[in-house]
Amino acid sequence: MVDSTARLRPTDQDWFIPESESFRMRCATAVATNKFVFAVQFEGDIYDPSEWSSRIYMCQDGVWMARDVPTKFAGMVAYGKAGWKHPGFAALTNDANVWFVGDDFQETAIQDAAQDGHSFRVTMLGLRAYEDELFAFGMDGLLFRYTNGNWIRSDSGMFKTEAKFSRPRPVDAGAIISLRDIAKTSSGELYACGFAAITRPALFYQSHDAKWLGLNVNEHIPSLDFATLESILVDDENSIWVATTAGVLLRGNYRDGFKVVTEVARKAIEGVIPKFRSLVRYRGNVIAGGENGTFMLNEDGSWRELLSATPVKSVYYKSEREQAYIDGRILQVVDSVLFAFGYRTISHFDGASWTHIEIPPVYRNGR
Repeated sequence: MVDSTARLRPTDQDWFIPESESFRMRCATAVATNKFVFAVQFEGDIYDPSEWSSRIYMCQDGVWMARDVPTKFAGMVAYGKAGWKHPGFAALTNDANVWFVGDDFQETAIQDAAQDGHSFRVTMLGLRAYEDELFAFGMDGLLFRYTNGNWIRSDSGMFKTEAKFSRPRPVDAGAIISLRDIAKTSSGELYACGFAAITRPALFYQSHDAKWLGLNVNEHIPSLDFATLESILVDDENSIWVATTAGVLLRGNYRDGFKVVTEVARKAIEGVIPKFRSLVRYRGNVIAGGENGTFMLNEDGSWRELLSATPVKSVYYKSEREQAYIDGRILQVVDSVLFAFGYRTISHFDGASWTHIEIPPVYRNGR
């Protein structure tokens, strides 16, 4: 049996201490309530974006392991392969490779990611798991499904499908589509969301391997014209939630259409409209999060921000900045625990209070 965690243990090299503002958590997943993993990217000189480094951290029962890696990651999900005795995870790289880490280690390439007329560089943006299937998605409407040990192209020409807009503009024609999330219903229907052009909302639907269809986000809210759709939550075939960067949620389905069903969320102190990046249901409540706050949806469509009673401290903030709000850019529910992964912070919620996890600033010889 290969000890895959050995790939995450520190080497004898001296690890650099990164500049605090260069630290960006790119993706993360909680494998269990006592085990989580995330990938960090350290940006170099702002005038030379090619300067970067990447590191994977894993924490289990309070014990940290980490490793510098020569690749950028786009997504992570908890995942268990057949034959594994312990829970593991899958990680997607920007250039369309997938790592499976658990009782053993395997790396697979999405073979045709650069085929079918895609002569340009492929950029993947995210990874989702539904039961025993994985979905990898990215720019130009690229979508791949991992089932029965094989990657299958599943976008059915989505990158050629026109997104539909309430107030179309000339520049919308032929706009490049980038996918941010995908969701699967219990009956096998698929919904995908993201953006077209620079910041135009894009929502798509597929029924049982048929052609992808663009759906119209038809609301009289001007801010939605320039919003992106970031996350999808499925209750059932008739109740599909979509998070937007306009501080509102959409709800509906392909047959009845989608409508804005919430007030515009605003932070009580700053008055900032949060950009929702993630969406989950926790203990019966819809929770939406982004880099500037995590909010619970009330029954009347209003919002309540989930604040921490104790300020979040992180050495990766300049001057160890304190904050009481929760960076919920990546939300995940494991058993009865809500995890919130931010750009530089990790917190989890038990339904009553938040607990904050300090990320070690640097490793040297495993210490």
